Amino acid sequence: FDVVYFLSPPTIPWKSIAYGPAFPRIYQTADGPIRAGTFSGADAYQSLPGAGWKWMSHETGHLFGLQDLYTNGVDATFGAWDLMSLNWTNEFLELTSWNRYIQGWLPESQLACLTPGQITPTGQDLVLAPLERVNTNLKAVAVPLSDSLILVIESRRAEGMDHTSSHQP
Repeated sequence: FDVVYFLSPPTIPWKSIAYGPAFPRIYQTADGPIRAGTFSGADAYQSLPGAGWKWMSHETGHLFGLQDLYTNGVDATFGAWDLMSLNWTNEFLELTSWNRYIQGWLPESQLACLTPGQITPTGQDLVLAPLERVNTNLKAVAVPLSDSLILVIESRRAEGMDHTSSHQP
């Protein structure tokens, strides 16, 4: 099997398995290898619309190599701007342009890379198309700030899976 989803019963208590972990590695079974999988936890059964598919989509993101963008116990640095950040909300459920880019789902032609030196007091004029729209226009600008830090700018609208953006097209 390429992927297996193990679903716990809907009555599972939070103290048993609060959040469903993904395991992106191969396990041998009598029926053949399982290449990746995930277990559901109590998070799959939260009382909000779409909890099950949001959980499954988030965990599948891990199987593609995407990281959690939330931090437990400290202020969230990413907020609800990505399915990998707050998949238990009904706010912004699109993947960010950067997560799409590192997966190969956003082509290089839709990501402008600028160096910090190219950002001057006179500015740069770039027009970004909303990330949620399907087209070939520029979707994001990336500026590497160090070897491990990058600033990514994108345009988001209350379209697609992004429901609560205050800006309407």
